[in-house]
Amino acid sequence: MLFPKGPLDSGPYIRRGAAAAALILLSFACTATLAFLPAPQTPHKAFLLARHDAPSIRLCPTPNFMSSTSPSSEEQQQQQQQQQQQQQGQSATTTSTMSQQHNFMPGVVKPKKTNDLLPTMIVFDLDDCLWSPEMYTLHDKPSIPEYGNLATTTTTTTTTTNERGVVGLKVPPTGPTVRLFPGARHVLRELALNPIYAGIVLAAASSSEEPSYSHACLQGIEILPQLTLRQMMTYAQIGRTGPLSPDKRTHFRLLHQQSQVPYEEMLFFDDCNWGDHCWTVSREFGVVSQRTLAGLQYSEFVQALEKYQKETLQKRAAES
Repeated sequence: MLFPKGPLDSGPYIRRGAAAAALILLSFACTATLAFLPAPQTPHKAFLLARHDAPSIRLCPTPNFMSSTSPSSEEQQQQQQQQQQQQQGQSATTTSTMSQQHNFMPGVVKPKKTNDLLPTMIVFDLDDCLWSPEMYTLHDKPSIPEYGNLATTTTTTTTTTNERGVVGLKVPPTGPTVRLFPGARHVLRELALNPIYAGIVLAAASSSEEPSYSHACLQGIEILPQLTLRQMMTYAQIGRTGPLSPDKRTHFRLLHQQSQVPYEEMLFFDDCNWGDHCWTVSREFGVVSQRTLAGLQYSEFVQALEKYQKETLQKRAAES
């Protein structure tokens, strides 16, 4: 008997409650004891699968936006090296674009021609040969650059690309615009880019009535990015006053004096619309000449080179 009986016989109820309490206490005691027991030697298969998968989960890197630690010094160095490489690559691309190799690089001594069947000097008329309109038709000096694609044709050395540059000069305020003939641009780009022509000197011989207009166009119109027509011309005799006249023989005498290039090593292009300058210069000095009645065409350039080679070989044969 754990409890004495009273006037009300509540003993059975009290004994049952005490027994229930004892069972609860025993349950807690068993649970606490099991917590400190070692793990069994043969765990359940499901537990083994969980432990097999666990390493792949624990080794997953923490996403950057959840990381509370800064990258290590080694990672920082790798990132800096990658950034430097990217910057160097971008810089190299920009440099190669800006410094395109051509036969008229500034500060580079022009080599001697390597092919005796090519002319030493090519001389161009300007109005109606390289460009249009003629200078005397303009009411003011062309001064407004017009931009466009410098590479409008396919040459033997380059394919058509989008090279932005000054393709013409407009007379203010509304024009007209002085532009090269497509064939003339083709020829000039070929002379600039093809290493076969690296030793050839270029010159201008024009009886322009507005020499300042002509010089402005030479200095403004580009053949390649950052390469103007004037930079390609080693010599330029332009005008019809002073030592120059409408007769192109005066221009060629000065070109010969300046360059010391023999007349027979010159090749001349002229539209001849105001007089047959080609015939006059050829008869007087023996200069090989080519008419360009509708503006310089690439086919006329090829024809003139063939004519020069033929006459050169004939002269050699006659001398031998």
